[in-house]
Amino acid sequence: KSDGASVTSGQNGLTIDSGSLSGSSQTTILTVAGPQNSLDTNYYCVVTSKEPDFPYRRKVVNLKVFTITSQIKSITTAVDQTLTCTIGGLDAGHPVTVTWKDPGGAAVSNSDTTNYALSSGTVDSSGIQKAVLTIKSAKLGTFT
Repeated sequence: KSDGASVTSGQNGLTIDSGSLSGSSQTTILTVAGPQNSLDTNYYCVVTSKEPDFPYRRKVVNLKVFTITSQIKSITTAVDQTLTCTIGGLDAGHPVTVTWKDPGGAAVSNSDTTNYALSSGTVDSSGIQKAVLTIKSAKLGTFT
């Protein structure tokens, strides 16, 4: 961790899954629980080996915290409706991937132009990205 503290799985809301070796690579996953996700934090992935020719390696892994907000909206099904998801706390030029889901939980497809229009948005200089979903009136009429 950036404060020099060691990370121990099962303590302080942190879980480490060391994964397994597959070919010549291994993926280790650090899960950081919600209460620990309040500030941007650097964690370090430290790799050691018993192989004599393999040097000790350390890589910074940035935990970047951001916010998501939206507005509650009362709508009519007679006209297209637009929903906006505002993501804040981002680094300019580094947008996040936004996936909209329909009421059944299925991902809204960018290719379904009959029912939807999607815009992922870009990150402005203040770190805000606005992702927009327009639901066309024909699709709104199918919602119950």
